[in-house]
Amino acid sequence: SYLGFAYYHGHGIKKNLKKSIYWLEKAASHHNYPSEYFLAYLHQHGKGGFSQNVHAAIPLYEAAAHDGSFSAAQALSEIYKNGKGALHNKKLADYWAHFAPKQGWSGDGNFMKAYLDFEKYKRDGNPVTYKKEQKLVLQGNSLY
Repeated sequence: SYLGFAYYHGHGIKKNLKKSIYWLEKAASHHNYPSEYFLAYLHQHGKGGFSQNVHAAIPLYEAAAHDGSFSAAQALSEIYKNGKGALHNKKLADYWAHFAPKQGWSGDGNFMKAYLDFEKYKRDGNPVTYKKEQKLVLQGNSLY
């Protein structure tokens, strides 16, 4: 997964979407939920060389949720809450909104705060607290 993300973002290596997808799919095949989640996101939003296809994203989000990704469960809840036609399903939206992965998610309040702070950093790009927040997230949930 590290190599896949590095190729995708061009961190320390030249960007290469083909190699990125190869490594992310390989990691996802071994139940690596950050890779499963990221591939689902790419399918859902039509990025990384994929055409936009929420139906291709759903099984990847489901696998990621069952493998430990709280974010994947939330994404599924949003898909079913805001979906059109057959994708609009209140029962599934509620199910995924209250889903707690069997692995990875501890429900620990300190972890949740660190996770939300880390997500905020990813949006804002404030490097001052990044390392501290990333360390708490990694210790709390082994996200990456």
